[in-house]
This record gives sequence, structure tokens and C-alpha cells, in this order.
Amino acid sequence: EAADRAGLRVGDVVLQIAGVPVPDADSLRATLNGLHTQESVPVHVLRGDTVREIDLRVETRELTG
Repeated sequence: EAADRAGLRVGDVVLQIAGVPVPDADSLRATLNGLHTQESVPVHVLRGDTVREIDLRVETRELTG
């Protein structure tokens, strides 16, 4: 899964993507939708009591439904 490859773990709380705060799921989706495929961006996540920075490379998504 793409999240695993990016280094995200279950329980991580995404705080920022490319410097943009993501306070809720709608903001997260909107920010991700504004990124370009193959772009690398820093993602700040809260893991336990520690804020970590992960480099995320944007991949294409397959739409289902």
C-alpha cells in the first residue's frame, strides 16, 4: 500500500503536508488533490508523542466505485 511505502503507520496523525496545516479529513483530501503526481513533499505526522517528518512522493490513485 502507498501509505506503507511512504512510511506512514496506523495511528499517525497528519499535521501538515508541504507546510499546509491539515486539521481535518476534508483539508487532507483537498491538500492531497492539489499536489502533482511524482512530486515529493514533506509531511509532518504525530506518532505517539513525537512529531516526525516523512518525505512523501505523490503517486496516481485508482478511483473505485
